[in-house]
Amino acid sequence: MKLIINIVRSCCVVYVVAAGCYLEHEGGMVQPDVVTVSDCELHVDDTLIIPLELEEAIPDAEWSYEATTIPDLDRHARIVESDGHTRFRWTPTAANVGRHEITFTVTSGVLSDAMTVDVNVLP
Repeated sequence: MKLIINIVRSCCVVYVVAAGCYLEHEGGMVQPDVVTVSDCELHVDDTLIIPLELEEAIPDAEWSYEATTIPDLDRHARIVESDGHTRFRWTPTAANVGRHEITFTVTSGVLSDAMTVDVNVLP
């Protein structure tokens, strides 16, 4: 199965990879299991859209992101939820040229899972 990461004015194809096993515990606690994506490349002013998905839906799952090499990431990126889908959107600037690791974390209260995507921003 292919999962497309949308990039405005460019294209990047990634593959769905199982991130581990999914555990359900008595009392309803569920271990989030992130669907991982492969590395991506885009140009300055293109918009990167990464679907943030779980192997199995978890109500009230909360997503966050972090990239220590992109100090202004919060000004140019956001997590958007619409039509039952969660997506990360980022439009890099000229100051972001280079390779970066963006880590996405999802939590279901106490339990969490994470994935890291390597992104190369070209001029």
